[in-house]
Amino acid sequence: MPNPYLRGDGRPELLRSWLAFLDVLGFKEILREDDRSQIEQLHHLLRQGSNILQGAENDDLATEGFQLPDYHALTAFTDNIVLGFPIHDDGEMESGMAFDRIGEFQLHMVLGGFFVRGGLAFGDAYVDDLAVYGPALLQAYEAESQLARDPRIVISQSGKEVIAHHLEYYGRMPHAPQNTDLKRDRDGQWFIDYLESTIIDPHPEEQLIDFEKVMAHRDIVTAKLSEYSANPRVWSKYEWVADYHNDFCARYPKYFDRDFLIDVEAARASISSILTDVD
Repeated sequence: MPNPYLRGDGRPELLRSWLAFLDVLGFKEILREDDRSQIEQLHHLLRQGSNILQGAENDDLATEGFQLPDYHALTAFTDNIVLGFPIHDDGEMESGMAFDRIGEFQLHMVLGGFFVRGGLAFGDAYVDDLAVYGPALLQAYEAESQLARDPRIVISQSGKEVIAHHLEYYGRMPHAPQNTDLKRDRDGQWFIDYLESTIIDPHPEEQLIDFEKVMAHRDIVTAKLSEYSANPRVWSKYEWVADYHNDFCARYPKYFDRDFLIDVEAARASISSILTDVD
């Protein structure tokens, strides 16, 4: 599809956008180890992810006259991904679609074995295969590098202000779609609630849920907790994901029993005798 950041005459144009700056956790180590299979896996996931970002619903909605967000995705610096979503007019509907697609993209990456940390900002940006620039990029990068900390995509201050404005349309009521797409973490950061993308039909009476993806998410996170049990700095990141997973399941007790939960304590390394390390 054509790059939405290029004018008809081919000149680049800064556009108001949602811009996500993502860091693929652990990918630098994969490069150091020259793990070709993992490198190929990431490339494969990104190719599939581009279809998620484009949105399968585009054709149907476009025929109904809706203004849809164009998108452009760029992989850069080996382990960073930039996603740009130009916004038209007020952009409330487009913002919701951007949140949904970013959440689906994040879950797609996680289920493929790659956890991401990122920042999502609102402002002027330009994105193509050669360059990314604009105030939104700086804000998204700062959110990723200074605020995200864990495998989550946090919203910058510029993004929070736009979302707060859109919430006024719903009287700041719980049924506002932004309240489903985003959550407030313990440290006050707003982040993309990517497991919500497993809710296929959000109708409260008859919700359709992709249980297989929730179970797969449980298994992948559990495996990471085991893999990094001797590395506290990395282990704590997956502890956050496990807590997030369990919190998501707790929101839907009708559908998720204890079998869906992650036993964080069982994966936590315990204090033991030094004789354990002595031959």
